[in-house]
Amino acid sequence: MNHLGVHWTSELYGCDPQLLDDVAHIGNLMLEAARVAGATIVSSSFHRFAPQGVSGVVVIAESHLAIHTWPELGYVALDVFTCGDVLQAEVGFRWLAERFHATRVESQRQVRGDPRRIETFRHHHTYTPLHPELFRYDADFAARFVSVSEVEELAEQVYLFQLFTPEFCRLLIEECEHHAGWVTVLEPTPAAHSAVDGVEDTYEPDTTLTWEALPGLEAVYKEVIKRHVRPIVERLWPTWTLQKWDPPATRRYEPNVVAGMALHNDAEAVAMVGYLNAEFAGGGTYFPRWELTVGHAEMVRVGSMVVFPGGVSHEHAARPVTAGRRYTLANSFY
Repeated sequence: MNHLGVHWTSELYGCDPQLLDDVAHIGNLMLEAARVAGATIVSSSFHRFAPQGVSGVVVIAESHLAIHTWPELGYVALDVFTCGDVLQAEVGFRWLAERFHATRVESQRQVRGDPRRIETFRHHHTYTPLHPELFRYDADFAARFVSVSEVEELAEQVYLFQLFTPEFCRLLIEECEHHAGWVTVLEPTPAAHSAVDGVEDTYEPDTTLTWEALPGLEAVYKEVIKRHVRPIVERLWPTWTLQKWDPPATRRYEPNVVAGMALHNDAEAVAMVGYLNAEFAGGGTYFPRWELTVGHAEMVRVGSMVVFPGGVSHEHAARPVTAGRRYTLANSFY
């Protein structure tokens, strides 16, 4: 298990109302369901509300099971959190659904406790910036680090503009390397989206440092988006309003560490990739529909951003780096 735990939730519909208001009976069923699921019971507690309804929890060595009933609606909400891979939550859900005479069961599984994010914030309060001037947006920051240019359309709805100064990009890279919180993960990609340059690559490499790991930098970026990026993208797509965005991240590409990012499309409304350095060979953001590569070593503009719609119309990939290190800024808008 790569995460600390798994959280299962289940919705039981069409249950027998008479079975949902008996606290003693429900307690017995929950204890038995825990055993059926393979849990080790530690303790339990159940309570009946007035005028009706029962809530309760079974504490297990693996974590917990919980229930909430609405007799007047014939509805039951169940959840199971487990810290291991042994517990068979779905078996317990099905067993309870049969006892409550449910006519429909809908279950979901969610992983909890991503170790990468835990590590990101573990020492958040003790981090000392290498370049404190990056972590406060004001008039001096805007004058020194922001340099917005006219927008160029490189292909259909593929736009390039300058946003940051080369100095900002250089200091940002130094800050990210100073933090050293890079995470490299190989994520499986669909076979249909895995061929770049005719080479099959069934993994999507991602070496990333999220700006959430740099206390205060995300707040600075918020001001940059509101004051400098939002006016540009809303002018490019006038029927769309930028409402929110993912936390920005710095991505690092190196030879023999990752080959590049496999061909893919983004689910967000608008994607943005920024180019933070020029000391590499190869690289670039590749759009096969137009045979266009943006930000490769021969034409990269440090501090520039390319924006384009998410979706299959603008599938793209990161070209492999053949020498040096390539750094980009990755962000998506909704």
